[in-house]
Amino acid sequence: MTLFPVRPKKHILATDSLVHLVSEEGESAPTDPLVTPSSSASYLGSFLDIEDASDIEILLAVGEGAVKKKRKPKRGEDFTFVEALIKADFWLVWVVCFLGVGSGVTVLNNLAQIGFAYGLDDTTILLAVFSFCNFVGRLGSGAVSEHFVRSKTIPRTLWMTCAQLIMVVIFILLALALDGILFVATAVIGVCYGILYSVTVPTVSELFGLKHFGIIYAFMSLGNPIGALLFSGLLDMCMMQKLLSKEALPVWVLIVSR
Repeated sequence: MTLFPVRPKKHILATDSLVHLVSEEGESAPTDPLVTPSSSASYLGSFLDIEDASDIEILLAVGEGAVKKKRKPKRGEDFTFVEALIKADFWLVWVVCFLGVGSGVTVLNNLAQIGFAYGLDDTTILLAVFSFCNFVGRLGSGAVSEHFVRSKTIPRTLWMTCAQLIMVVIFILLALALDGILFVATAVIGVCYGILYSVTVPTVSELFGLKHFGIIYAFMSLGNPIGALLFSGLLDMCMMQKLLSKEALPVWVLIVSR
């Protein structure tokens, strides 16, 4: 509409031209009610033309920059990266990625140590269970969340909340070292990890739009490595250092062992 604007045209009724032609010749105008236009009919066309012209003129003015409508975007509209940074929704999803996905990566990186701590000789089966359940969680959560969003309008964040709560319970049970909890915990954590990793992508696009989705999701994904670094690296090192300090071992022994 900006490149090829449509100019409003003035439509003249045939009866008006006929009356004008007859009046110029000095003759009386026909008074037959069948050809005399009613008041509503005579103004209907001009009214629609004026409305169309006003809409086109407004759109053209907005396109040329004469009229500026500036307002903050709402959920579902296109956000810039700076506009998304100041929203509570952005940091809430980021914290979910930081806690859920980061802790899931921590479990994945330390499956061998966890298996050895439970007295398991061969820990390769744990990696297979985690990987398969991760696949099921990613694929299943995408299909299930899409179905319920379209049919029941249930938001995807509900599935993220459920996955996060289940991971909290499983971590507590895993820390209690209950009998037979190792494989169950590994499978459930793998499913929840896949759910969080998969559902985060459409959630970000639905909240902040697709125009700047790349940079927004890239920053959102930083919760994964930061969480893994904190939980699997710094936190583990601090705990090991505290344990080794009781035996008066130097810190470099911990660094070399890692």
